[in-house]
Amino acid sequence: MNTKLVRNNVWLIYAYTFATGLFFDRALWVLFLVERGMNMAQVGLLESLLHLAILFFEVPTGIVADLYGRRKSLLIGTFISLFYALFMMISGNFFTFTLAFALMGLSGTFKSGASQALLYETLQAGGKESSYTKIMGNETALFLLSLSIAQWTGGLMAGTSWTLVYSSIIVAQVVALVLVWFVKEPAREVPAEQAEQTGKKSTVQLWKGQFADTLSVWKKEPSLRKPVVLFVAVVTIMTVVIFYAQEHFKRQGFSTGEIGFIFMAEALLSAAAAKLAHRVEEKIQFSKLFQGIYFSFLLLLLVFAVIKGWMAVFLLYAMGMLSTGLEPIFSNFVQAKLTAQVRATFFSMISLLTSFGIMLIFPLYGAVVDVIGFTYSFIGLAVLLVLVRIVIRRPATV
Repeated sequence: MNTKLVRNNVWLIYAYTFATGLFFDRALWVLFLVERGMNMAQVGLLESLLHLAILFFEVPTGIVADLYGRRKSLLIGTFISLFYALFMMISGNFFTFTLAFALMGLSGTFKSGASQALLYETLQAGGKESSYTKIMGNETALFLLSLSIAQWTGGLMAGTSWTLVYSSIIVAQVVALVLVWFVKEPAREVPAEQAEQTGKKSTVQLWKGQFADTLSVWKKEPSLRKPVVLFVAVVTIMTVVIFYAQEHFKRQGFSTGEIGFIFMAEALLSAAAAKLAHRVEEKIQFSKLFQGIYFSFLLLLLVFAVIKGWMAVFLLYAMGMLSTGLEPIFSNFVQAKLTAQVRATFFSMISLLTSFGIMLIFPLYGAVVDVIGFTYSFIGLAVLLVLVRIVIRRPATV
């Protein structure tokens, strides 16, 4: 792939990422569900169902991306996301909401591993893979920028009509479909012997072999195990904090408009952290940097649990910047240890682990909040991070 095609691909991926991030209900969907009569336990259950869908489909859709193409996987995932917005727009009961959330989960599985694999292999095809952390940081920053815009404008739209919120999501996803259609997927080099063997296998054999090859990476690369588990822990906890913080701040007296602004600013600050992550990565060894981020996040969460008002908002910003800044650094570390044949599937397995954690914690957390409130519930999340770190005692040698 020549330099011009690499550049065009990167810009198309940037634009696609921005468009696909325009979910105008991002900071408000909990409030939307509450307005529709859902309690906190039901909200938690719906989020859990979303991650249950991810749990079932994450690895199979990662295999689709590895075997049949990253671009095709992104097209399918973006198309499905249209129906999430449609069902949310017309839903009025718990059952229909479950369909919407299941479709959202399925959509995400087609996009998760494929997106990172496509970006890395685009850069690799042009001999630019050393720029991956920087480029992915830019991509993450654009995604968060689009989310922040969506959060702010979504708050304004919600004041007029929830139908406007979800119809705008549909328009944005159609634009994303058009953009990814024009992406040129780089050819993957496959040894002739392997290609010949692949041609003789049935679809079932191909899928089984793909799954076995991905598991072998976990066995052969012990340096991946501890970072993966700790990364999943941070992302899982941050996801829970972000979504329940909507109701947490509302109970403290923040208005819907203020909550929309808070999460818009959180996304912008996290975008800046992602964009600058490569500079930090260049100066600090991965294992030391990873441990520093993990323990800083843990400390901030403990303080966040007991602080109220705008100080709690600033602590949320700091946690968001740490977790988001970690993503491109962690992704680059993992990418360097993978081959093209298993890249999307392995990242899908990481997403699967994250979704499994969220699926377990989210509904339980909602039920606990209904009983004991947010303060002790947030402390419980911090304790969980401590327990994970105790189990994963020593940092991996990197």
